[in-house]
Amino acid sequence: MGSRLERTERLLNLVFCLMAAPRPVPRSTIRASVAGYDPDASTEAFERMFERDKEELRGMGIPIDTVLDANGDVAGYRIQPSHYRLVDVHLSREERAAVGLAARVWDGAALSETAALAALKLAAADDDRGTPTVELPQFALLTAEDAHLLPTLRSAREGRPLAFDYRGLHDSEPSRRTVDAWAVIARSGHWYLIGFDHDREAPRAFRLSRIHGQVAVAPGQVSHPRPEGFDPEDFIRFEPGEVIEATITVSAGGGAELMRRAVAVRSVADGTVLDVRMDRNTLIGLLTSSIRFIVDVEPTQLLDDVRERLTRVLQTHAGEAPRG
Repeated sequence: MGSRLERTERLLNLVFCLMAAPRPVPRSTIRASVAGYDPDASTEAFERMFERDKEELRGMGIPIDTVLDANGDVAGYRIQPSHYRLVDVHLSREERAAVGLAARVWDGAALSETAALAALKLAAADDDRGTPTVELPQFALLTAEDAHLLPTLRSAREGRPLAFDYRGLHDSEPSRRTVDAWAVIARSGHWYLIGFDHDREAPRAFRLSRIHGQVAVAPGQVSHPRPEGFDPEDFIRFEPGEVIEATITVSAGGGAELMRRAVAVRSVADGTVLDVRMDRNTLIGLLTSSIRFIVDVEPTQLLDDVRERLTRVLQTHAGEAPRG
């Protein structure tokens, strides 16, 4: 918990530094003034840590701009407050404390990144940073899928067999399976175990969320080790849908997930322009979830697809379809 807290504090301090500075902040100033970076560490160690922090914050949708001087060299870094601000959110200290509590509840679960990002954004927008925060209990909540993740990862690393009850997509009831664990990978928001299925006598992939009950780790080593040259990425690769390219303008404070997946990001006066290239269904889903922040989309046909999806959602929940 300690290292996780130190990393979060360092990221938060870096956000404060880049938002508060009136001009781009050079790396030397960041190294000397941002709490969390060891001024006595080697230049190489600082560079590696700063690069990881910078990319992690950008991955969260925090717009860190790299500013170049007249010679094309890096002059420093900044976060323009107009491009990273909360929209119509006013929380009391107690409400902010509740958000912090929710982030800790989800620590280690599937929504941990989203919860941590929400807490980070609220802290960065907090004008009352000098006020002591409310003491919160320390605990974590694991989803069923997360609870199965640790034993399967450990077994795949150590080459151990597993036994569990599994209900496949077309099964009416779960059945007992014995599997020699080879690898665990993530696909489309889910974790999958790949290994040799003793019952089917062939390699199989198992989605962890479909495991029922406990995962039992059997003693000894696997009887069917992972074959030489076996690529679990290829084994579980899903056929991609239609890939589409689009240019999206989002208002300040929104579209973090779109920004995280963009291939190019450009700041404009009233927001951010994103160039994206991804599966069409995924893009429509992201546009739908960020619709209140969408200023413009090219091709415009995507907006019709978003409107159709919103209509289906509203009809499913007995609401009214949007007009216009």
